[in-house]
Amino acid sequence: MPAIVYAVDVSISMARSHGDFLPHKLAASLSALAVSAKRILSRRGKIGLVLFAGFASPVVPLTTEYDVLARALGIITRTYEGSAPGDAIVESVKLLRRTYTSEKKIVVISDGEFNTGTPIEHASLYARNMGVWVHYVTIGALQQVKIKNILLELTERKLLEWNHANSKNSLISTLMNILKD
Repeated sequence: MPAIVYAVDVSISMARSHGDFLPHKLAASLSALAVSAKRILSRRGKIGLVLFAGFASPVVPLTTEYDVLARALGIITRTYEGSAPGDAIVESVKLLRRTYTSEKKIVVISDGEFNTGTPIEHASLYARNMGVWVHYVTIGALQQVKIKNILLELTERKLLEWNHANSKNSLISTLMNILKD
């Protein structure tokens, strides 16, 4: 039974459209997340949700109820200053800490900006030490992913797995592939 926490970037840059991320990257990400969450729940898994911009906040504790997640996704309309993905990883680990399952994952969805909070390296190391695997999925234009060198290094060091999606369809495909791991 998998337990997966989605950590979604709600920074101002996510409110911009890119390619087929319409009307913007955040809305397309939430839609793709909903498709993925249904698959997890069909496998009797648990899902949780953390939102982050300049700080991270748990929004949905681990649940087996899709309606709980759907209600939360339906009210996410604002974006905020900053981007603290490391903080989101730490908050996600906290949600997973008391779950007794061998398959614990965090899926970070972001456009790849980082400017505040816990360094991603420290947060990813903390997650690994707690038995949680981090999947970091960047979206949008690859050349605009400001932290790609950090993500490449952390992938090589096996502290996380980085994937990039340049369309909503490739994001859905990436999220589904993460579930197969």
